[in-house]
Amino acid sequence: DANIATARLQGGEVSKELQAYLDAMKKAEKIEPVRAQVARLRLVMAGKEKELLPLVKASPGSLMALMDAWNRAPWELRRDRQAMLYRACIVDHETEDIRPIFKTLGLDFQAPVAGNEEGMMKFFSGMNGYENRVIEGFELGEPVPFNFSPFTRKILITDPRFAIAGHVHLLGRSALPKILDYLSNWNQPLFAAALLPGLRKLSSLDADKLREKLLHSSNPIARSAAIEDLPEASSNLASLTQRTWTDRDLEPQQTLIESYSRWKLPKEKQMELLKPWLQHPDWACRFLAYQQLVKLDSTTPWPIAPEPTEREKTLIKEAEKMATAGKPLRLRITFSGKRTVTLRLDPTIAPINVANIELLAKQGFFNGRLVPRVVPDFVVQMGSPYDTMDGGPGYSVRCEDSLNWFGPGSVGMALSGKDTGGSQFFITTNATPHLTGKYTRMGEVEDLDRALKILDDLELGAKIERVEVLK
Repeated sequence: DANIATARLQGGEVSKELQAYLDAMKKAEKIEPVRAQVARLRLVMAGKEKELLPLVKASPGSLMALMDAWNRAPWELRRDRQAMLYRACIVDHETEDIRPIFKTLGLDFQAPVAGNEEGMMKFFSGMNGYENRVIEGFELGEPVPFNFSPFTRKILITDPRFAIAGHVHLLGRSALPKILDYLSNWNQPLFAAALLPGLRKLSSLDADKLREKLLHSSNPIARSAAIEDLPEASSNLASLTQRTWTDRDLEPQQTLIESYSRWKLPKEKQMELLKPWLQHPDWACRFLAYQQLVKLDSTTPWPIAPEPTEREKTLIKEAEKMATAGKPLRLRITFSGKRTVTLRLDPTIAPINVANIELLAKQGFFNGRLVPRVVPDFVVQMGSPYDTMDGGPGYSVRCEDSLNWFGPGSVGMALSGKDTGGSQFFITTNATPHLTGKYTRMGEVEDLDRALKILDDLELGAKIERVEVLK
């Protein structure tokens, strides 16, 4: 559906043969209603079709998917209704009748009607992420009707994983006092880190103060955001380097190493700062430093690997054992609501990465974590210790790329650059051949049709109750 809609939007015509195939699929009830409605909404907004398909039931998955399609339409076609959508979905659940708005998206909204605050709260609290998608739909520079209602405070801002922090600059300077009021609650460094880029556009002075706090935060992801915000090298660079060196997460180390050149430090100074990183215990840091150094001096030698740590020895031993046995590793992921998806990973293709995921699962690393990324018709990502798309297990794992292609239901390792795998992995919900050879493909889901139904409707922030290694 998505590919055909895209082709039609680009001027392509549906041939008689293709139309016959689509008619047969519909007759056999093989058309997935939400995906079909998403494609139709894009075509209606572009004037290629006159009306939507029959309404589909509003759920976390269908709401996110259709709002994603809505946001792709030209702003002039959405301008009036975007503000209505904002008021209905975020500001005023208690009095606004949101059923007409959802009908515009192609959704049949059957939750409690306006006036039933408790019922509305229950319905929307199960749909983490929808408010972010509403804010994303505003055109840059357009005024957002900002309002921190009590309802919004409970749903929107109190959760740092899915706050509107990344788009806060859209809210304008009038929102600044309320934003600073929230920042005074200094127990959410991840929320503050996500807020920093937007705050920078609203008030440089307040952004400078926040950055200084984040630089000294014990949270490595917060410190990474602060380093990225630095326009030039810190006056206390030695102390910052020392704190960053011992971080258990790669993000601040990666940001700092890459910032030496961004800060336009003299060549000699950059080399002086980079060379110690060639001795860092983590391979990813050594490799990053080498990549930067070789740009400055082509004779830079390849970094020497130290003796493997006990953890690395355990991982290598398990990888060799699994690759030799040649049997797949089966993992069952149980999400809240008794929803299960089983992964079938191949240790003959990616032994190190598969063994790593197995060992983490046996340690209970994934249990209780939340799903921070759900992109309709593309991918579901999980495995962050912070319930965001940041962080890892405290080490990195080398890539094991292959030409096994990424089709629907493929399982791959998430990266922030070459050889930076750790604990985060993704499952594709559509054909994604452009990922082939660029990301380590570990295997696929079992019972594809059943698994895709669960993944398609998975809400942002779904809880992973447990990940079990099956016999």
